[in-house]
Amino acid sequence: MDASTTDGDPSTITATTFMLFTNGSTTKVAAKVSYDSSTRTAKLNPNNNLRRGLTYRAVLTTGVQDVAGNPLAQQIEWLFTVKR
Repeated sequence: MDASTTDGDPSTITATTFMLFTNGSTTKVAAKVSYDSSTRTAKLNPNNNLRRGLTYRAVLTTGVQDVAGNPLAQQIEWLFTVKR
């Protein structure tokens, strides 16, 4: 699956395939995950405010599939730091 050009299967974009961690931790940040097929946008909304100054790691696993059932070719991860 090419995440930039293929429609995701909403049933595979869940809290177990789209996760957020404090960087360096293996404990997930509690969050609600949703997917809007019309805009092809996955959203992860943490249950609590993120802490300023902390770095977080977002993860999309290979459990995410497109509508044809093809998984992501590899896990996607990125880091970000909360500034405000």
